[in-house]
Parts: sequence; C-alpha cells; structure tokens
Amino acid sequence: MSSLASVVLSLLALVLAAVALVLATIANRRWATRRRGTGAGDRDASATAGEAPSAAPALLALQGQLAAVHPELTDLREGLDRQAGAVSRLEGEVQQLASALAALGSSMAATRAGVEALTSTPPRDPTALRHVALVRYDAFADLGGRLSYSVALLDDTASGLVLTTLAAKAEVRTYVRTVSGGSGDAVLTAEEQRAVEAAMAADGHGSDAEPEAGQGHPSGAELGRPVAPSSGSGSRS
Repeated sequence: MSSLASVVLSLLALVLAAVALVLATIANRRWATRRRGTGAGDRDASATAGEAPSAAPALLALQGQLAAVHPELTDLREGLDRQAGAVSRLEGEVQQLASALAALGSSMAATRAGVEALTSTPPRDPTALRHVALVRYDAFADLGGRLSYSVALLDDTASGLVLTTLAAKAEVRTYVRTVSGGSGDAVLTAEEQRAVEAAMAADGHGSDAEPEAGQGHPSGAELGRPVAPSSGSGSRS
C-alpha cells in the first residue's frame, strides 16, 4: 500500500507540474503576442523567440519523469488485474459453498421429515381388532389338558367377536359370537366373558388369561349354535 501511495503521489506531482508548465507556456505566448501587437519591433520578437525555447528543457524533463513512472504504473495495473482475478475466483468458490450449504440444508430437512414420519405414531383406528385375549380351560369333566379355549377379538369400543372351541372325546365344536360394547348377541359363558375382559385390559398387546382354579365349562350346549362341527377330531386321554 505504501508503494502504491508513493506512485500515486508521484503521478499527481507530475500532472501538476505539466499543468503549470502548460499554463506558463500559454502565458508566455500571450505576452509575446501582446508585445508584437503593440509594435515593439524585432527586438521584442527576438526576445520572445528567445524565451519560448526556455520551456523545451522542462518539457523534456517532464517526459523523462513520465517515462520513468510508466513501468511502475504498468506493474501496478497488472497487480490490480491479478487481484481482481483472485477476487473473482474467491466469489465463485463462495457461491459454490453457499449452494452446497443450501443443498445440505435441504437434505437435512428431508432426513428430519423422514425420521419424524418413522417415529411418529399413526392415527389409531378405533375399529381395528387390536384387543386380543385367549382363555383355555377344560370344557368337560372327563377330558383334561385344557384343550378347549375362547378367543376374544375386540376393537376400542369392546366390539368384535368371541371364538370358542370345545374339545370333547368324540368331537370338537367351534362357535362364534358377536360382541358389541362388551356384551354378546347371546349370554356369554364365564370363559367368554373372562376373555372379553382380558382383551380390553390387554390394551392391544394380547393376553393369555388363565381360568380360576376349579372353573370349567359344564356343558358345551350352553355356547349356542355350532359353526364348524368336526366329529371324531377330539383328543382322547
């Protein structure tokens, strides 16, 4: 910066000197013209002619100084051009970095949205049969092993169905009852009612409810109409 300032000051001084020299030359010529107009004669004209060449050495000196400063000005211009190119390249790199940051921000926003979509809990369907419970028991006194069972499949309103299978020595029978609001379309047996209660208490995680000690099904006829009778498929002890 100091060299630049010195070059600029030198150039300014040369310009001022050139202007002063030009003004002096103009004033000298006007004075010579005015003297010739007044008829001073050849003596005055020769004096003017003698004064006019006095400006030539100053002009030559000024030209020499300008020639000396010209290389410095050329180097200064080339340096400024190089700096301008470097600044232009830096601006391009900054723009590329800004574009990369914008793309990264968009990618992070999309990733965040995807994670939120994966971790968010979907709306719960109240009609989905998410409450499940199984109760196993001995439907008949002459057959053990708790081969009979009642399965409750209910939604959030305690509505759905109860599937009951009775296993006897000679046959196996399956029955289905619809449930609405926790009550069956017919009177539910103790095991079916226990399955309904266990299903609603399970809160969608499933349950395997055990009957109370000594509790059994006294008669398969109390369960209502058969849906899929299968003779001869029961287990024998």
